[in-house]
Amino acid sequence: MIVRKRPKMVYASNGQCLLHLWREGLNYSQEKSHIFQSQFNSLRYSDLLNFPDSTYFRYDFASKPLPYNDNQMDAVYANHILEHFLPHQIHPFLKEVFRVLKPGGILRISTPDFEILSNKYLDAVEKYRENPSELNLNKIKWYIYVIIDQLVRENPGGNMLSTVMSDDPNAFYDDELYGNIFRPFKTGNLDYHSIHSPKHEVQPLSKLQKLNPLNIIRLSIKKWKWHQYAKRDKEVTDRTNKNFRTSIEIERFLHDRITLYQHLKEAGFKDIAPMDYRESRIKDWQSYNLDISDISDTPIEPSALLECSK
Repeated sequence: MIVRKRPKMVYASNGQCLLHLWREGLNYSQEKSHIFQSQFNSLRYSDLLNFPDSTYFRYDFASKPLPYNDNQMDAVYANHILEHFLPHQIHPFLKEVFRVLKPGGILRISTPDFEILSNKYLDAVEKYRENPSELNLNKIKWYIYVIIDQLVRENPGGNMLSTVMSDDPNAFYDDELYGNIFRPFKTGNLDYHSIHSPKHEVQPLSKLQKLNPLNIIRLSIKKWKWHQYAKRDKEVTDRTNKNFRTSIEIERFLHDRITLYQHLKEAGFKDIAPMDYRESRIKDWQSYNLDISDISDTPIEPSALLECSK
């Protein structure tokens, strides 16, 4: 049995206590993990187990209280997680964020912007009416996928990933808006189905013989933990694969800035304002740049971005 430990506290270089809540994919982790693991307390929204000695902490904060004290955080960034909550889970989650923030603390929140996505779809429809080409028809299909695919898909990646990986010359995906997410799959630099986990290195006997008895015991305990983790992780992964529709990859609700504003107001937040992906009221945000692609000066993903304070 593996016990979920309380995450260790991390303080940013400027002394602030920051919390990063996320569910983004592997590419986001590869680009930004060196920042949010060293400067933020990082909780990854997941119903899977924590890796032993992991540098980030997996946690199902849609259904559990945040594992922090009242008035502990200077700022919280909730990065593309709200769309994975059922409507009745949104208010309790925002009240939890409100609880852990210090008075005057800032919440930054991002989520897919239903207004932007809907306008993209309507623009594609108008272009097809002007020129009913196969390419323009595929543009309509792409923006339909963008809006509903993650709500209804039956397998990892869904129709969006299938479109990106298609050899059809008329297949379309919006590289400008989504290239940061999908380009690594297209170029073969990222495998959606690969398992990215810390590797346990078994010490050869020659090295173990050089260790003192206490270290041998420690290594034996660590190895036992890994074996227990591997057994339980396989059980959880198999269960998730058989019941994909219940996995946290599925989106359960979409928001725009208007509805997001109302959720934040009802949770007690004030000074609610839209933000650009390059700006923030969080101290030293420009040194983090969690919303800017490492590939180009574009947002990692088109988002409704709001900030507010306690």
